[in-house]
Amino acid sequence: MSENNKKSSNGIPTIIKIIGIIGIIVFWYFVFYGPLPAGNLTPKNQEGSYDLMVSNHVNISEIALDVQADVGEYDIRLLPQGSQKLLDADWDVNYNIREDIEEDIEISVSNTTVNDTLSILVYVNYPSNEIINIDNWNFTVYLNPDYIVYGLNVDLQAGSIEIEANNITFNEFSVNANAGQIDINLDSIDIESDFILTSNAGEMNINLNNVMIDGAFSASNNAGAVNLDFADIQLVNNTVMDISSNAGEINLAWTQTISLGADVIINVENDVGEIDIDIVATDLLMKYQVALEADIGDEDFNRYDWDFVTGYYESPEFASSLAELMQINANANVGSVDINIGLQ
Repeated sequence: MSENNKKSSNGIPTIIKIIGIIGIIVFWYFVFYGPLPAGNLTPKNQEGSYDLMVSNHVNISEIALDVQADVGEYDIRLLPQGSQKLLDADWDVNYNIREDIEEDIEISVSNTTVNDTLSILVYVNYPSNEIINIDNWNFTVYLNPDYIVYGLNVDLQAGSIEIEANNITFNEFSVNANAGQIDINLDSIDIESDFILTSNAGEMNINLNNVMIDGAFSASNNAGAVNLDFADIQLVNNTVMDISSNAGEINLAWTQTISLGADVIINVENDVGEIDIDIVATDLLMKYQVALEADIGDEDFNRYDWDFVTGYYESPEFASSLAELMQINANANVGSVDINIGLQ
């Protein structure tokens, strides 16, 4: 690979892909938030709450939250420590519906207990083949933070999800949004599983601070930016991180002041859009291998003076260093690749 050797590319498939992605976004926007066709409209409101008390679930050590929703905007947060509530869910939804539509939006929260695991299901069903215009959607789920482990699985067709948590342990963390924004803020969290994020259309904003990961990491977006801000990540085992977007910039900022704990391979792929990677680490914490390529676009790496060995730029004294390895593989089809590695 040479920094001055650029491969030619046929732009027609890329243009077709962009048009298709724009079509997906426009379709979902107008289905859920666009104007209704002419006719008699009936304004509706669904407001409710669902609470579980700690005193009624004394043998629980694990909480599993499953969100299965066709539409909506959801916030998942933690109750104060020592709360008497195990779960507090509240929603307030306003929308307009044609008078001739017999079905309605179905909203329910339920729970089941198996052994020491309490499973909570948030279920929202949007009437098939019907058009409903949503004016306002507020749905917040608060979980008690005093339990041993938590599982999180979110499958959202259209809407947004915001997750904020600290000082708890997840044994499952999976979020899928077909059309909508994903915002995740985790601080002092242990993840005892793979960390999986997928989106078909919508921005991803992922902030991880002092998070321990015992599994693979994947953030994949079909149409939309992927923004990642990491600080002092800890890895239980050697880990592969896959980060990708078909159309939208990818930004990774990573600051490391403590030992990573294991090696990491970071694969960053972008079909249409820029890749910007900024790593700041305390000197001697890590050694690096870096490969970057932009088929149509600029390549910029601030450490071109590093040795180029078997397809990678290698940090000084790479072969003799006992530090953890950070290997970066960044490839953009249409768009620039900019990698900056700063040593403190």
